[in-house]
Amino acid sequence: MNHKTICMKIIISTIVFTFISIFTFAQTNVSGGIYQNTTWTLSGSPYVVNSSIVVFPGKTLTIEPGVEIQINNQNNSNIYIETRGTINCVGTDAQPIKIHALYDTLSTVAWQGFVCTSSQGGVLNADRIEIANAYFPLSYETIPATLSYTNSKFIRCFQAVTVGTNLNLSGCEFIDNEVGVYGWANFNINNC
Repeated sequence: MNHKTICMKIIISTIVFTFISIFTFAQTNVSGGIYQNTTWTLSGSPYVVNSSIVVFPGKTLTIEPGVEIQINNQNNSNIYIETRGTINCVGTDAQPIKIHALYDTLSTVAWQGFVCTSSQGGVLNADRIEIANAYFPLSYETIPATLSYTNSKFIRCFQAVTVGTNLNLSGCEFIDNEVGVYGWANFNINNC
């Protein structure tokens, strides 16, 4: 091999390694208020939540299928993701949305969970998720008449699901929670 060929191979290898590094170690740090419609994309994943998030009235946070959300609870277990607007957190069977703490991952109270403030217009659409380490994973100021979760996992949460009137669960898993389902309701549970 001549010198020119060796130099070309080194340059190409360096470029390939750089692109692989960029795409392998991508992460997006997030915190604070969401004042405009926002999408957390799979390409920006994982999203590291460094302090509480609030989606303000009239605004929408859409979380794409397959996104991973890591709660940076190293110094604070009171982090929450609140909606006074709309949060669409709906994965697919092949690409669930995964939400978990970065530290103290065996805890059931490593972070507070999602909070839906309905008195300010909050709407929380969540399904096909894997949520871990939250005190109340999906908390509602006013619990909707019917809650439905399909192929979702609730892992090491304090109180995985709190219901008011009707609950539909299909293909869900409850793993190492303090309380799996709490409330008074008509339950429709299939393959859980």
